[in-house]
Amino acid sequence: MNKLLKVDDWEQHNEIKRFSIPYKIKSSCPECDNPAILDMSETDSLYYPSFEKETYEAICCESCEHEWKIWFKINFDVVISES
Repeated sequence: MNKLLKVDDWEQHNEIKRFSIPYKIKSSCPECDNPAILDMSETDSLYYPSFEKETYEAICCESCEHEWKIWFKINFDVVISES
């Protein structure tokens, strides 16, 4: 039987200091509509990430240098096996 450890319970006992996400988020600049990609695999990691809560990373347009926030949420489950 597997036990699902809820994030709320888990966060009370442990704190993740760094978390890597090998993922690319596509966006477009709100000023000039130039396509932009936030490559999460190029960043070292997210520091003290919030799970199941919205957080953001800043992205800068290569054409007009406008900066905006990319909002996202990390969902995280841990399943403990009894084998």
